[in-house]
Parts: sequence; C-alpha cells; structure tokens
Amino acid sequence: MNQRRPNQLLSPEEYLAEKNVKAVLNRIVMSLLETRPDNIERHIVNLLSTVGRTAASTESFPSYGGSSPASGGAHHGNILTNIGGPVSSGRRQSAISPDVLRNVGSGMRRRGISSRLTSSTVVEIKKVPKDETTFNALIATTKKVDLFSFLQDEQRHALVSAMFKKEFSDKEVIIREGDAPDNFYIIEKGKTKIYKKNEQGIDNLVATSTAGQYFGELALISGSTRAATVVADGDVVCWAIDQTTYLGLLKEQHGLKRQRYKQLLKNVSFLKVLQEYEILLVADALQSYTAKPDEVIVRQGDNGDEFFIIMNGECRILKKDEKTGEDKEIGTLKQGSYFGEVALLRNTPRTATIQAVGEVKLIKLDRKSFHRLLGPCAQLFQENMKHYDNKGDKKEE
Repeated sequence: MNQRRPNQLLSPEEYLAEKNVKAVLNRIVMSLLETRPDNIERHIVNLLSTVGRTAASTESFPSYGGSSPASGGAHHGNILTNIGGPVSSGRRQSAISPDVLRNVGSGMRRRGISSRLTSSTVVEIKKVPKDETTFNALIATTKKVDLFSFLQDEQRHALVSAMFKKEFSDKEVIIREGDAPDNFYIIEKGKTKIYKKNEQGIDNLVATSTAGQYFGELALISGSTRAATVVADGDVVCWAIDQTTYLGLLKEQHGLKRQRYKQLLKNVSFLKVLQEYEILLVADALQSYTAKPDEVIVRQGDNGDEFFIIMNGECRILKKDEKTGEDKEIGTLKQGSYFGEVALLRNTPRTATIQAVGEVKLIKLDRKSFHRLLGPCAQLFQENMKHYDNKGDKKEE
C-alpha cells in the first residue's frame, strides 16, 4: 500500500503537484480576468475562502477509490465494463454545493473576460509563421512566466502561434515608464537596458535583459501604466503579444476545451446522472496530463484517486497472471476511452495496470476535486456502482 509522504519530504515540484497548485492559480487568474476587481487582494481572499468552505463541507463525504474501465467495445471484466443505465429519474436538486453555484453563477453573469473583451467580442486571432527552433524556444520561455503557469499545452501552443515579431534599433525605447501598456515581449536576439526613475525623476539603470528573457507581462491582465523603461542596447528582435489577442485566446481556448471535454464526459456512464451545467463544472476541473512511451499510468494493486480519459494515443491493459505473477496484456484503450473511474468513488486497489504504448495525452480528475463539486451526489454514484458490480457480463476475456 502506498503511503503519502509528509509535505516536508516532498520536492518543490512534487509538493506543487500534490496540492494541485496549478489548478488553484488557474482559477485565481481566470476569476481576476473575468471580474476585473479594483481590490485584487480582497477578491482573491474571498475566492479562496469560498473554496475552503466548499471543500470543508464535502470532505465529510465517504472517501471512495479505484479500478479501471471502458472503451466502447470489448469487455475485460470490470476493467472495461460500461456501467448500466440511469439509476434515478425525475427532477432532483443540483449536485453542486450552494457556495460553488453562487460563485459560478456570478461568473456566468460576468462571462466577458475583461472590460475590454466582452462575451460578444469577436477577436481575429492570426497565426504568425515561425521556424521550429524559434517556436520551441518561445514555448520554453513562456513556461518560465508565472502568468502563464496555468496554461495547458493547447493554450500555450496557441499563444506562441499568435506572437508577432517586433524589431528595434539601438537606443530605441521599447516601453516607457508611465505609458499605457501595449504588449508582452520575449527577446529573441539582442540586449536591453531597464531603467526606473528615482525621486528626482532621473532614469537609473536597474537591470539588463538578453535573449530568452521577457518583460511587460502585466500588460496582458492590467491597465496599469508601465513600471519601468526598457531601451534597446543595440539591435533587438522580440516576439510580442497584445492584451486583446491574449484574452481572446484564453476565451477561445477555454470555450473549445469546455465543449470538447463536455462531449467526452457525456460518454462516461456513471456521470450520466449529471445535469448539463454540472458536466461543465466537471469539465472545468479536468487537468491535462501527458504520459511518456511505456509509462505506467496506473498499476494493479495500487490505491488510486484519479480518473483518466484518453485524448490522443493508445494504452495497453495488463493483468497479472495468477500462476506466474507476470503481466499479461488483455486489451487496449484508445482515444475517448476512460479508466480509473472507480477511484473517484471507492477506496479499493486498482484492478489492472494501464501502460502508455507511445506518448499519450490524457485528461484527469482527482477524487478531492470530484467530491468538492459533486459530493452531494455521492448516493447517486454509489447506486450506479451497484449496477456496475451486479452486471452479469463481468468476465475475463
């Protein structure tokens, strides 16, 4: 049985992943962009306190856990068995906690991402050609920018694809302290000098930046004036993106992702008890994950707390031979297939090993997020799982 290590023994990367910090940052940034509050600190405190109350109210629900499931075809015991039809009929109250609904409801009324970009705004997003080396270098740089830490792979690629080239000559001012913001910049070639005014209003050199570094990211989310002056030190080539394009990309990518995830979730049998907006809330909680070739995503016998859907690629299903103890391949899972759903509901060991054949892109949902959103629906899901247990076609093939 796997035991969770104390926080103090985790590496920084492990701790951030364990606590799902990326998802928290994602929620904070998106909420700020949607509402544009005057008092950012108060807004964040209120947002996080709402999440805390919701989490506390749902953690009292039973902690359930893991197995494996369905491709749309053959059955391999309870690994690939589809759950039976709906277990309830008629109208029911929302599965979502009132605190979550209040938060989401207000967000829906303010769905425009910013005061400059409303829900009816149509932004033409152009892709600017780049060679592979430049594209990969820009991807690497954006991963260092805190503002972009919550971006998923598709969003990051869309962001870099939309960046446009800006060239500056020696001593040309790229941004000026006190001016209105325009673009975020990544330096491809050359050097810049960064100045800030002292109390006497004289520019003081405070830093320099070179290829691979960036500046001006607050221009993408804030209307605040520039806090420093950046001047080209020789010829400089930058890649840039403006606020309207950035916010348009977030809005477009978020909408596309939601719809795609929603369609996938509608094919998950045990989620068919959910209403439309509940499905969308689950879609918003999903996180992307890329498995390397031959990576074991879940292992037979381990306790699990994550549910996966395959977005692209193929996985093999392995079960231990009772006589030899060796892993034996009993089937495959492809795009649209899902596994590990029992991990959201029951604290039982995984019944099979799922291994990536090549690189596999997945989306996943952890048990804590699932119960934070849908804890009040626990009884419905348990009833559905009884159908899962009692199906007569639970046989090994």
